[in-house]
Amino acid sequence: MPIVLFTYFNPVLQTGLERFFQLVKEAGISGLIIPDLPYEESEEVLQLADEANVHLVPLVAPTSNERIHRIVSRARGFIYCVSSLGVTGERAFFAQGVDDFIKTVKDDTDLPVAVGFGISSREQAQHFAEFCDGVVVGSAIVRTIEEALPLLQSEATKEQGLLQIRDFVAKLRV
Repeated sequence: MPIVLFTYFNPVLQTGLERFFQLVKEAGISGLIIPDLPYEESEEVLQLADEANVHLVPLVAPTSNERIHRIVSRARGFIYCVSSLGVTGERAFFAQGVDDFIKTVKDDTDLPVAVGFGISSREQAQHFAEFCDGVVVGSAIVRTIEEALPLLQSEATKEQGLLQIRDFVAKLRV
């Protein structure tokens, strides 16, 4: 099963680019998402990722507009569309025009397109699954794990905590 590592650029820099990619390759990581690495500053990282046979998955935001084609033309693995502006976290509503934005990205690439940032319910996942190749749920799963943590810390209730997490994730499947 492919593993995609979501990390910020500072840990990459602190480790050192060459050492970081050596570790990533040794760990069997298939892809990398570095959300705070702008496309315009990604050349060296993209080269090292290619050498390590690791996909550098770009994030494309609704504000990317004229940059969409440049970003997706150098993409590897898949394209990660950001469904909302700002930081990650659960959302009740998404920016107006996000569906059209994602369709524009899909029209500009043959790679799979996934959408994430703020998706936290089955209804939201179903909506985006209608025209995306993948739906990413992060914060809602982290919240569910945090809620189950007291149960996970005791052998007597550990199974109940794991079931709580599994049931939430199962509800998201479309």
